[in-house]
Amino acid sequence: MDRVMLDDAFQTRQCQKLLASVVATALRDLAAGRDQRWDRSRKPGEREMTISGHSFTAARFLFDEESTGVDVYLEWLDIDVGNFRKRLLETIYDPSARGVGGWDSSQRRAMRINYELWRKLRHSHTSEFEEDEDDN
Repeated sequence: MDRVMLDDAFQTRQCQKLLASVVATALRDLAAGRDQRWDRSRKPGEREMTISGHSFTAARFLFDEESTGVDVYLEWLDIDVGNFRKRLLETIYDPSARGVGGWDSSQRRAMRINYELWRKLRHSHTSEFEEDEDDN
């Protein structure tokens, strides 16, 4: 087993699996609809959807071009980041009821909501999203 662990090809495959797992986790966090909740501190006509810390961080990782994120991971996986983001946006904005890219319509809806909320909030005070709700 030790000889296998020292094999460069084996190590490369293991690293690729790890990087792909991080990207897959970010996609799952972006699709998390159960973490969304209505901001009840506002009056009924002023309520807005809020976004969980996990979903906000996932959107930032996947879409923010100003900070290090998925682009570095995809470079190591030899995947074009521009094409990846374009295809991801096409998938989440697909209006069909059928599954697209392995995501059902409710997951794509959650991704859309989280992406749009992240775009709205990304330049505001994000410190509240830095510490995630890991206790939930």
